[in-house]
This record gives sequence, structure tokens and C-alpha cells, in this order.
Amino acid sequence: KEFFRTYLGREGTAAEVAAWCGKNMLLPAIEAKFKEMQSKKAAVEGFFRTYLGRAGRAAEVYGQFVRNLTLDQIEARIRELPEARTRAVKGFFQIYLGRPAAAEELAHWTTGALGQGLTVDEIGALIKKLPEARQYQAWS
Repeated sequence: KEFFRTYLGREGTAAEVAAWCGKNMLLPAIEAKFKEMQSKKAAVEGFFRTYLGRAGRAAEVYGQFVRNLTLDQIEARIRELPEARTRAVKGFFQIYLGRPAAAEELAHWTTGALGQGLTVDEIGALIKKLPEARQYQAWS
């Protein structure tokens, strides 16, 4: 129970504590795993702040752990969440066009582009190539 509080900042559920107690591991090995989870948790929380501009809710952060994904895979998934895509497109409009995206533009580049299977990077590259973006860059 103490490892959950110390390393993960939360109480472990009865099932989680029982699962760890049932492992055939020595206490130092279990503590090492918790330290590893603490580091992973910090990285995942950083991805939420970077790509979503907010802290991840506990269920969102811990939901990434159960999938046994690498940090690169977790980052890619968070970066492509609809909320992150919307935030990125708004940023691209400000950077490349010097203005906020209109509602229909935002819809086109988020849900429309999502349907085409474009990544956030690909969307940014396309917005940067728009005639309006070239004109804005020439004037700034």
C-alpha cells in the first residue's frame, strides 16, 4: 500500500494490492517496479500537459499503463486524440496564418482530416503550404 502512495500518489485498490502481494518477487524488486511506474506516470502526465494543455485525469493517465505500451506509443496516442488535434490545429492557424481558425476551418482540419487519416504533423505541413500562410509569412 505504501508504494502506491509514495510512488504513484494514490491509494491502491484492494485488487491491485492483492495482485502485487501475490507476485513471487522480493520487496526491493517490487519497489523498483513502482519507481519505474512513477517515472512512466510523470512522462505520461507531461504528454497530457504538452499536447492537451492540461493535466490528465487519473483514469486517463492510468489507462495508458494497462495497455503495456512504450512511452513513444503512449505519446503518439495522446498526440492524436481529438482534443490534441484540435489544439494543434488552432496553434497552426495562429503560427502560420496569424489568426484563429473559424469554426468550419477547425472542423475541416480536425474531423475532416482525421477521416483522411492525416497525422497532426501532416495537417500542420498542409496548413503551412496554404496560399494564405505563404502570404502571411511574406508580410511578417
